[in-house]
Amino acid sequence: MTKQILRKEISREVKDGKETIINEHIEIELLNEGYLNEIYDQLYDDPEAADNNGIYFDEENEIHTLDLGKVLKWVKYELNNLGERKQITQDELDTYEYLEETIEPYKEYILYITLEDEK
Repeated sequence: MTKQILRKEISREVKDGKETIINEHIEIELLNEGYLNEIYDQLYDDPEAADNNGIYFDEENEIHTLDLGKVLKWVKYELNNLGERKQITQDELDTYEYLEETIEPYKEYILYITLEDEK
C-alpha cells in the first residue's frame, strides 16, 4: 500500500540564519495504482522526459514524486496530440481526460508517494 501526500508551500521565512517553511499538507489518494502505472508506462523509458514532465523515480524505479503542474502540462500536451496518432483507443482518451480533471485542482501541489507503515 502507498500513502499519498499533497504539499504546497504556503510561506518561507529566513530569520537568524534559519529557514522556516510552512507547507499545506493533505493526505489523499489522488491517483490509484492503475493511473500511476499508466504514467509510469508512458515515461519510464525516457528519464529525461519524465524529469521534464515532473515525474521522479526512486532507486527502485518507482514513482515517488509528481510535480502536478508539470504533469498537467504533459497530460494536456498528450490530449492535444492524440488526434495526430493513427490509432488511439477510448481507454487512452479516457485515461488522459481523467488525469486532466483529477490533477487540475491540485496543479500547484507536489504529490509525494511513500510506502505506508505496516501495522
